[in-house]
Amino acid sequence: KDRNRENSWTDSEYWIEKRIIMNQLVNIGFGNIVNFEKYLNIERNYSNYTIKNYLIDITEFITYCNNFNKNYLNIKYTDIKSYLTHLYEKKYKSTTISRKISALRTFYAFLYDKNIVDKNVFEYITLPKKEKRLPKYLSNDDIDEIFKIIDISTPLGIRNRLILELLYGSGLRVSELCNIKLSDIDFSNKSIRIIGKGKKERIVYYG
Repeated sequence: KDRNRENSWTDSEYWIEKRIIMNQLVNIGFGNIVNFEKYLNIERNYSNYTIKNYLIDITEFITYCNNFNKNYLNIKYTDIKSYLTHLYEKKYKSTTISRKISALRTFYAFLYDKNIVDKNVFEYITLPKKEKRLPKYLSNDDIDEIFKIIDISTPLGIRNRLILELLYGSGLRVSELCNIKLSDIDFSNKSIRIIGKGKKERIVYYG
């Protein structure tokens, strides 16, 4: 995922995008998506950004099936192989293909649980190997230079220094830091209650 895009994905943008996707689904007559979207939102606590991508990936697959006169509720392993070939021919990256297959695997697991399909045909599909890339990191000298730039003689500078100290020292995500409330901070124990992805709660310490 692109974390920066995910963190900047607002509710209004989500609902606009969702309306476009749902209009496409209505046009091709696939009502199961509506219940699946509710399932991702309520039961799985997925972010708006993730749900949007799942709906796009599933819509793309169902449209592909429709174009080849395939019933998406009655597909076979050979149909999935053909779809994978189609994705590779479109020059998608392996990470994108993996995301699409993961979305479809979750979707068909949902359909199976609801007795809409006989089996989850995506359950045993092997995901493409991810491209291995060396992680980008900052050296100790780089970190020192960043902290030296901040003018801590002003209130704004002190705030910015605190933000960097928390990000560097606690491993917080930017979105998690932005959502910290005063009531989340336990000054006596030097700890902060964090609500992370999937609304999971954890405690981080500072000092």
